[in-house]
Amino acid sequence: MSDLADAADGRHRTLVFVRATGHVAWWIFVLSAVFTVPALGATVMMPRRYADYLPSDGADLGWTAYTPLHGELMLSSSAFSVSNTFATLALVALGVVVLAAVAEAIVGGRWGTGIATVAAPVIGAVLVYLGVNGGWGGVFLRPELVFALVLAGVAIREVWSRALAPTRA
Repeated sequence: MSDLADAADGRHRTLVFVRATGHVAWWIFVLSAVFTVPALGATVMMPRRYADYLPSDGADLGWTAYTPLHGELMLSSSAFSVSNTFATLALVALGVVVLAAVAEAIVGGRWGTGIATVAAPVIGAVLVYLGVNGGWGGVFLRPELVFALVLAGVAIREVWSRALAPTRA
């Protein structure tokens, strides 16, 4: 009987560790995703292949391979680097969240709750991503809707993982 109790206790400790890892990685994902867009700033001129057509007021330089690395482009490259760092951190953190959810589902040993445990952060992350980007495709949302979308994404993951998910393995 002691062996069964020890095994259950070990699974419970593993579940607690995996769940805590998922919580930390989730908030790293959310904050990194939110900070990715502002890091670029509203007036950053990013080099790109197809520039928007603008009258010749000099506001959009378009794409060029032979631009000196000083002045405005250097600021843009720095902003791009910072944004890229946040985006990479968000992607890695999301990977850790999903892996932690899969581990939690396996340790929990229940198929129904295991599927919900993995689906909740994935659905939440999709909503956060759509909100942070302001919409999808050609559809851009008002700030109030963006806020609601990000809030819904966070709520889906948090309510499942903190209130509804089983607490014992």
